[in-house]
Amino acid sequence: MDFSMSKENISVNEVIFNGAIEQTVELDYVLPDYCPEIFKILKSQITGKVLSTKTVANKLTIDGVAYIKILYIGENPSDIKALEQKQNFTKTIELKSDGTNAAVIAKIRTDYVNCRAVNQRRLDIKGALTITVTVTNTKTIPIIVDCNNVQLHKNEVSVCSQKLCAVKDFTVKDELMIGQGKPAISDILSYEAVALSVDSKILANKVVVKGEVLLNTLYLPADNSGNPEIMEHKLQISQIVDLAGIDEDYICNNILDITKYDIDLQVDDDDRCNSFIVELGIKITCEACINKTVQVVDDCYSTNYETVCSFSDINLDRVQKAINQNIIIKKSVKLNQNNINSICDLSLSAENVTWQYEDDKIGVMCNLKMSMLAFDNDNIPLAFDQLIPCELSIDDIKGNNNIKFEPNITVYSAGYTIMSVDEIEIRAELIVSGIIYENVSLKYINEVTVDEQNPKSRKDNSALRLYFADENESIWDIAKRYNTSVDAILEENSLESQNITARGMILIPIVD
Repeated sequence: MDFSMSKENISVNEVIFNGAIEQTVELDYVLPDYCPEIFKILKSQITGKVLSTKTVANKLTIDGVAYIKILYIGENPSDIKALEQKQNFTKTIELKSDGTNAAVIAKIRTDYVNCRAVNQRRLDIKGALTITVTVTNTKTIPIIVDCNNVQLHKNEVSVCSQKLCAVKDFTVKDELMIGQGKPAISDILSYEAVALSVDSKILANKVVVKGEVLLNTLYLPADNSGNPEIMEHKLQISQIVDLAGIDEDYICNNILDITKYDIDLQVDDDDRCNSFIVELGIKITCEACINKTVQVVDDCYSTNYETVCSFSDINLDRVQKAINQNIIIKKSVKLNQNNINSICDLSLSAENVTWQYEDDKIGVMCNLKMSMLAFDNDNIPLAFDQLIPCELSIDDIKGNNNIKFEPNITVYSAGYTIMSVDEIEIRAELIVSGIIYENVSLKYINEVTVDEQNPKSRKDNSALRLYFADENESIWDIAKRYNTSVDAILEENSLESQNITARGMILIPIVD
């Protein structure tokens, strides 16, 4: 008897690296002659950016840059100065398998930064960055689709069959004015740019991404005309990202990141600066995925001979949905400093992001890092950071307890109101984005061996038997118990469902 087996390959996603690596930052910096001597360090900051990732065979190379920013005052308290340096770095990671066409998601966070003045013209800066990396590749697994003269039970499941990832780097350059009624620029103290996707459209092999960039620039007014001033500008962007294989059925998440920010002050004929040219380097990462229905054999038997099955286990992901949710928060914050007279700059960023799933909701927890530049009652500048616990809720998430989610939190805008000398109220718009997956564990048969030397024996030679079936009882279980075929029972009783819909008598034909 012919028991030949046929198989076909299904595509599944395999994580070939999921971990973190550290990048140290060290700088021994001597102030240029034109900078005043250091009287007090106000703030030190290190920000890491991923510039590019490249996989070749089983190696991943990450190129990045660490931006080092120092804010200090000279002997004159009104003499605030900003310093900026950058250090490029390259990291290499060994992958457990070939990742040539893998999807790579890499993020950087700052672990710590220490800055001390060795003397009035020399700084010693030390810090560390952590790069978290997830590398996902598509692999094929052969599964049984048919086996002659063997009854097969197939489990039909919807799983993520492919993850796609594409990165595009581009530059935006524009001349920006300081705004009506603003004093001219003497020097730039700090700047911050946040980019986010506001809309996208999937075409064949392409993703059209539309977004916004919000720029906040802190500067010293010319002629010492007052405390630092803040400027806000908004730029619109639109880009087409090539992503081979994508179509309208895919779910897509787009992450925008600022990788470079250069400012060139523009001085007019009157030796005044009322505008500047900004050049932004922006990276778009498009992550896309799709569910497909697959059938895996999880049980089998021969009506004639004893069979031996070999099983395998596999963990797959099922795409739930893409999240891009705006959340407005308002909080009263007790300040660590109690002698603040005025605030000239306040920014927020999300750190230590965690999450948990419960009762069809995902709770996203983080610390909002509030960075503030202010003046005390003696009009002396001071800068400090303060962590604010924050919890956000994403509702209507259906699934089991095996939810997987890597949320991105972008603080798009932040405002404040001074309530008292030691309390402020902050208002912020947060964007939570990412793709939610559900983990699916499957056990399937990868090999079937029919022992033709061991035929099955029947207790009687009846061609037809009667059976009283319970509601929701499986036709497969009945057929296997009586060593007959599922199709024969369905046909004999004119049934369409694989489960009994109501209690009652059914006929069981006994076939080879």
